[in-house]
This record gives sequence, C-alpha cells and structure tokens, in this order.
Amino acid sequence: MDGRVQGTVEEWVSRATTLFAGDTIVAALRVMQELGVRRLPVVDEEHGELLGEITEEELRRLWRISPLASMEEILSGQLETVQENDPAGRPHLKHAAPLVDFHAAHGRWLH
Repeated sequence: MDGRVQGTVEEWVSRATTLFAGDTIVAALRVMQELGVRRLPVVDEEHGELLGEITEEELRRLWRISPLASMEEILSGQLETVQENDPAGRPHLKHAAPLVDFHAAHGRWLH
C-alpha cells in the first residue's frame, strides 16, 4: 500500500456523519456519543453546503446555558456563553469554526 486512501468517493462520503443547522445541542451530543467522535461537520440540510465544524467540548460548554440551541445559532455567534476563566462571569460571544479546511479535517469525521 502506498499510503493513499483506498475506495471510491461515494464510499467515503457515505460513511461521513454530519449534523444539520437545525440540530440541537442535545441531539448533537447524542450523535457524538453514539459514534464515539469528538467533532462533526455541520451542513445545510437543503443544499449540503458545509457551514462549519462543532466540537464536543464546545457543545458541552454551551449545553449548560441552552441545551436546545441549534447548530445554526452556535455557528452564527447568536448564542452567548460565559467563559469559565472569566472571574467576572461576563458573557462573551462564542462560536465554532465557521470555516473548515475539509482536506485537513475529513479524517476526523469518518467512522
């Protein structure tokens, strides 16, 4: 084997798991737990466009204040959260990485 990935594009794409913009934090954490992954891409359900990437760590932090918030709210920065290291407890906008280098990240999304 020469180090290249084996299989067709269709085979690899069919194994990719994604979250949709309307999925809640609770639903996303459930998917991650079931699959044993710590990050997943978020796509537009209608067009399949990649919107960003969300991590389990980010979701767990945001779950404390709004477990039913959607991926869209998180990625757009609409959801406010309190930074744990902020002694004053001031709210900050916190959002996941809206731009993803697919080629660098694709292996993390496959199971």
